[in-house]
Amino acid sequence: HGVLLAGGVLPEGGCPVVISEGRHGANDKRLVQSVLDALDDYDLLIGFNSLNFDLRFINSRALHHGLKPLMGKFHIDLYRVAKQVFKTTMYTSCSLKTITELLHIEGPEGGTKGRVEPELWMKAALSGDKYALTKIVRPCREDIAILPPLFRRLRYAIRRVSTA
Repeated sequence: HGVLLAGGVLPEGGCPVVISEGRHGANDKRLVQSVLDALDDYDLLIGFNSLNFDLRFINSRALHHGLKPLMGKFHIDLYRVAKQVFKTTMYTSCSLKTITELLHIEGPEGGTKGRVEPELWMKAALSGDKYALTKIVRPCREDIAILPPLFRRLRYAIRRVSTA
């Protein structure tokens, strides 16, 4: 179930846009609609573990609120590409942090490429803590910004484009 705290897009050639406004407590309907509207502007979506997590989560929240889920978009999940590329090596983790470090890809300002502490998620989700939300939005923005160089490094291995 869960609650959406933020979502983001990276316009081609632009800067990451993270949408985090529009949630009131556990009611994330307006935020979900804003993220769906932002994603709907694109024909091709590229993410990392986005087919397994992000798109399923946003679509489940949309259905929960009676909104139209995101459908019919072309999609490349770089997590799935990375798993194929590194499946026969000693690297068992295909986290964004592991893959970008392995490929020597630096994020903005060094980037965190790490997990956000669960306590921050709880504070942001349950009490609407603005400081906690800003600590969540920064890594979200960094994760989005690191996708173009990761895509450039892995594009040779893309075998198929999915439909989301």
